[in-house]
Amino acid sequence: MPTRKTEATDPTGAATPPRPLTGSAQGAGSGRYAADGRRDTARGGTARSRDTARGGTRAGPREDDPDRTRDVGIPGGTPPDAPHDTPGGTPHNTPPDAPHDTRVGAPALPIDDIRAFNRFYTNLIGALDYGRRLYVPYTLTEARVLYELAHSPRTDAADLRGALSLDAGYLSRLLAKFEKAELVERAPSPRDPRRQSISLTGRGRSTAELLDERSRESVGALLGSLPARDRPRLTAAMRTIQDILSEGRPPRREDVLLRAPGPGDLGWIIQRNAALYAAEYGWNTEYEALVARIVADFAESHDPALERVWMAELDGRPVGCVMCVRDTRRTRPAAPDSPPGTARLRLLLVEPDARGLGIGDRLVRTCIEFARDAGYGDMVLWTNDILHSARSIYRRHGFTLTAEQPHRSFGVDLTGQDWHLPLRATGDGSIPGGEG
Repeated sequence: MPTRKTEATDPTGAATPPRPLTGSAQGAGSGRYAADGRRDTARGGTARSRDTARGGTRAGPREDDPDRTRDVGIPGGTPPDAPHDTPGGTPHNTPPDAPHDTRVGAPALPIDDIRAFNRFYTNLIGALDYGRRLYVPYTLTEARVLYELAHSPRTDAADLRGALSLDAGYLSRLLAKFEKAELVERAPSPRDPRRQSISLTGRGRSTAELLDERSRESVGALLGSLPARDRPRLTAAMRTIQDILSEGRPPRREDVLLRAPGPGDLGWIIQRNAALYAAEYGWNTEYEALVARIVADFAESHDPALERVWMAELDGRPVGCVMCVRDTRRTRPAAPDSPPGTARLRLLLVEPDARGLGIGDRLVRTCIEFARDAGYGDMVLWTNDILHSARSIYRRHGFTLTAEQPHRSFGVDLTGQDWHLPLRATGDGSIPGGEG
């Protein structure tokens, strides 16, 4: 039997960035609009001429497409002046003027209904006056770009342009504005020197956090005005819209959302760890009991400033998790306001059907960044040698193997491993962190 028994880290996915909150098509990148927000006339006429051809002219303000995402607080990615008529999430390869079926008896397309909903929703969430709505000096598109930079593990300008369907010139001007305001830094990409890597400065990260906080407050106020019984109906309806408009499209790395656990999520961590390890490695209920104790200890008593759980969500369902806690075995009780000591990464897991989207990398990176910001001096974890994907992720992020010990646990023979990562600056001033 082993001399000690802790948790095992879990099956994980490969490295990739996150899901940007998907916005409507915009800019030359989508093939619909020129850089200044007007329709691309190379495909046949101006916005007015084509509207007239359908039977009528534009009247009143132009409406922007709403963002069909989970976080409606940072909606869309459309320049405020982009005149959209099509529903948010219309496939980019569908021309806005595709002919309708005019055969006798053919069902009428609910175009007016969708356009009416677009106008209603964009007005409801303040998409047309985003800065004044949240009391910030940024447009909706600017806020969206800051959100992506804050939540993407690595962001090249080309990645950002493609993820948000932004015109290259428009994005370049926007980033130059951010750089002048000392919100971002630009440098050659480590993956390809011909590309630009964009990262937030400390000031930029604080700005993104403020935008996120005010966005959440805005959405919270909206939900607070609804009867509790209607909130599940609302979110289910929004998820239905997203599912229908995304049907047939494989999941992408930017579809994944990292969030705090909600009711039932801690129970999900126990159940999925037990089920996955039993199916993939033949582990018995000893492991389920271990995970249950770890989760119960966290639920009953944890310091939110020093300990946290993250859930990975894809299409409205949990697909992964990780935990950061204070390592009591390596950290002695300290005086108030003293450094917290050593952090421990626990219970990393990614569902099999969500692997390959970089979820494991994102979860580990988020855990490390939290521990560093919380003031921990180093981070440790315990895993087993058979968990090859997890070990590869740890190595990429700068962890080093410090000890190994054979043991028999969970009904099988294993080799336990201790891994360590310094979080404070080294002698040369650098901070370890691997290649991510």
